[in-house]
Amino acid sequence: MDFNGDGKIDLLVASDSGILSLLLGNGDGTFGNPIPLLPGPGSIVVADFNGDNRPDIAVTVPGISSNSQSGLIWLFNTAGPTVPDFVITSSPLKPATLAPGSSASSTITLTSVGGFSASVALSCAGLPSGATCSFAPASLPGGSGTSTLTIATTAASGLFRLTERHLTPKINDHTIPFLFVLSAMSLLLALFVRRQGSAGHRGAPLTLAVLLCAAILLISCGSGNSSGASSGGGAGTQAGNYTVTVSGTFTSGATTITHTTTLTLIVQ
Repeated sequence: MDFNGDGKIDLLVASDSGILSLLLGNGDGTFGNPIPLLPGPGSIVVADFNGDNRPDIAVTVPGISSNSQSGLIWLFNTAGPTVPDFVITSSPLKPATLAPGSSASSTITLTSVGGFSASVALSCAGLPSGATCSFAPASLPGGSGTSTLTIATTAASGLFRLTERHLTPKINDHTIPFLFVLSAMSLLLALFVRRQGSAGHRGAPLTLAVLLCAAILLISCGSGNSSGASSGGGAGTQAGNYTVTVSGTFTSGATTITHTTTLTLIVQ
């Protein structure tokens, strides 16, 4: 039961010595020092007896002597008025440790305080590179309920590059004169072969082939266009311990209420 309206569970106990005490909660499962209320309580009832939306306490006390009657004592809660608000908590990520490329989940719980009933949007921060988070649902109407948070990591990917080269003729100021000279030399070579007959005919094809190869190399050398597509790989989510902050935010006009809870993300 939350006696002081701070959204944290408090504890009402009767000690072995017969003292009724109140321990205010710290919100992490621990409690503050006991606040003595009254000695020798009997039965205890906690309820809102005066309709102010705050829990009160009623206890029975035994009579002073065997002839006296037992009584009933009311302890009315005088804490300040409860302001509408909400509390956000989270369960540990499961699995607690994950490899790059896998995911982990947590249950996010919102608890309404003081009649809070508005919608709260969820978000996260502090994720490592290559990791994303998602909520299902992404917001909680009514200021209470649960949402499943999923944190996904990415594995390292490879690197490849595809390149294609197209050869195209390289035409410049020296190409046309060279072709003219080559044509003239070929014509002279043909006339020479015709006059010399079979004796000069043997070496003519080889000479002509050398001239043609030289022409082809001159035209194509240095020419070419390359095009390709590359795909860059990524390092993925790096190993390490990360603190992820989950936020619940309510916004209405100029009023904004934000509460957070943290999670530990371990990537190996």
